[in-house]
Amino acid sequence: MKIKIPLELVRLEDQSWHLLVSVVLNRKNCCLLLDTGASHTVFDLKYCTGKSSAERVSSKEISGVNAQSIENVSGVLKSLKIGSLKLKDMDAVFIDLKDINRLYQEHAQKEISGLIGSDFLLKYRALICYDQLKLTLKMPVKQKSRRNKSD
Repeated sequence: MKIKIPLELVRLEDQSWHLLVSVVLNRKNCCLLLDTGASHTVFDLKYCTGKSSAERVSSKEISGVNAQSIENVSGVLKSLKIGSLKLKDMDAVFIDLKDINRLYQEHAQKEISGLIGSDFLLKYRALICYDQLKLTLKMPVKQKSRRNKSD
């Protein structure tokens, strides 16, 4: 199944273009930054609804372009709807996005609620079409269990 989602191209400065995608986080309409250079998908701290069952991600594992560690919290995102894809009780990483939002408010009058990183883009086999400003996601391929030939 393919899910096609419209993208918004936002200009922050003269030669700085960013792609935003509209989503629903915990029943609230929001924008996420599509960041192919980010390893991890992260959300603003205000969307953290509980403790993650996954192991805590240390701040050393998440860093920005300048290689500085970013303080983060593992937790649960109650719900994410992106196009027709609906995810519930998702283990996630949360960071403080106030500095990023200051920049987006100043240049684009937008608030960013998170960043979609390569982990999400790979899992959902994302295709970004700049001509049509569309993001296409495909459902993950389920791994078939391999049985030993002697079984």
